[in-house]
Amino acid sequence: MFTNDDMQAPENWENWIGFVQGLSPETDPMATRIIDDLRQVAGLLHRISENSLAPSRLSSAKYRLLMDLLYIERVHGRWELSPSEISKRQGTSRNTASTLISDLARDGLVERQLDQSDRRRFHIWLTDAGRAEVQANAGIHLRAITGCFDVPGQDDKEHLGRLLAKLSRYPRQGSRSGATPNDIR
Repeated sequence: MFTNDDMQAPENWENWIGFVQGLSPETDPMATRIIDDLRQVAGLLHRISENSLAPSRLSSAKYRLLMDLLYIERVHGRWELSPSEISKRQGTSRNTASTLISDLARDGLVERQLDQSDRRRFHIWLTDAGRAEVQANAGIHLRAITGCFDVPGQDDKEHLGRLLAKLSRYPRQGSRSGATPNDIR
């Protein structure tokens, strides 16, 4: 893949598209460009997120998990989630969720307790320190990541939001080619 700087040179873009279409002739060049741009933006957002949380020594994945637990508490009145619920909500594997939970528990930001009626289940909830950590970092973290969208105007942001919402429905609707995300596995 190219960086944004590399892609500015038309010959690099043409070479890349020629290469991709040599592998799969029916590939849409504009879709390929959009995919590369989305990857670049996703990487940028991840780096900004990680950098904004660096003083707290939390990764963006750990912070997102803490924020989600606080959200569940405040908005839905639930005080705990199971590791499988956390995995699903975070879009991660159960092993990744388990590692995040273990690290946050070790740091005293969440608690986990074995379910007394089903010894295979755990319950995970925020500690007071976890709530304080979310609050302490929310302002700078959210300003940093949402600040990326100060560049386009409001109309562009709304348009991008609508387009991304359509794309996010793809796994449920499938594509014109009949390919689904499961075909990739």
